[in-house]
Amino acid sequence: MAAKNSHDRTIVHGCSLGAFQAASLVFRHPHLFRKLVAFSGRYDLTMKVESFGDLFDGYYDDSVYFQTPTHFLPGLGADWRLDRLREINIVLTIGDADPFLDNNRYLSRLLGEKNIRHHLHVWDGRAHRAGAWRRMAPLYI
Repeated sequence: MAAKNSHDRTIVHGCSLGAFQAASLVFRHPHLFRKLVAFSGRYDLTMKVESFGDLFDGYYDDSVYFQTPTHFLPGLGADWRLDRLREINIVLTIGDADPFLDNNRYLSRLLGEKNIRHHLHVWDGRAHRAGAWRRMAPLYI
């Protein structure tokens, strides 16, 4: 990554499944990023929520555990990752009618328990849509 972008202020951003990927990447490799902006993310792909199924169809191993923020963050101890995560600007957004609202609140609670500074912005209605993300981008990125 440093060969492609040597800037020390790298931002990672994603919407929906991209928010999951962005968050998973930042939480596992916080030394590479300065900001995470995640719109309408689902941070546990093993959960069934509304019409969204378990994307692993019941399969679970260490790889799934370490890729899933809401699974591995509770066990994250006092090490360099936690120190670096506390330095990152973390922005999460979700709509109050979105299917992943509870999952975002849970992630926010986990981050708070680890004293990881972050902002959870809850929008009115269903914000799991491209139009909402276009309105969010200039505000949070």
